[in-house]
Amino acid sequence: NCMFSLYIDVSRKVFEGMPVWPGDPEVKVRRHLTVADDGCSVSEVSMGTHTGTHMDFPAHLMEVSSVPQINSMVGPCTVIGLADLKRTLREGGPLAERVLVKEGCPSFSDAYSLVELGVKLVGVENLSIDEEPSMEVHRLLLGAGVVILEGLRLDDAAEGPAYLISLPLLLDAEDGAPARAVLAY
Repeated sequence: NCMFSLYIDVSRKVFEGMPVWPGDPEVKVRRHLTVADDGCSVSEVSMGTHTGTHMDFPAHLMEVSSVPQINSMVGPCTVIGLADLKRTLREGGPLAERVLVKEGCPSFSDAYSLVELGVKLVGVENLSIDEEPSMEVHRLLLGAGVVILEGLRLDDAAEGPAYLISLPLLLDAEDGAPARAVLAY
């Protein structure tokens, strides 16, 4: 007996030639072995840690060596449009500990309010939560121990409460990692 009846994958597919942040490694997906020649199929993948749907950890911008705990990446979340987020923050309305923002990115002031509310994770559709090159929203959230989840695909995600299951690849890299993100309703 499962408590959820609907699961929506909100991750972006990783493929060769996909958009990456300027300066990040290009994605390469190559056939390494084939069934016809080798008896099995194996692909080789090369990409940066901030490719597609991915998480930013504090070491992305700071000289620290801490990776967030899984409990910040899995649990109740609120899916909310940017305009509704601004209104909810003004009115002090309820938000879950994980917030996924549709249709834009939170401002520095929005991010500050989210930190004050004790939010553990903030997710956005853009490849960067910052719309300015200053990276001030990144620095604020990461400095407060908030996980940033970028590159989401929230078109089919209903606004309101959901359950987020978002796990980064377990890499030997402390700056971040590609992730698979699923919403359960």
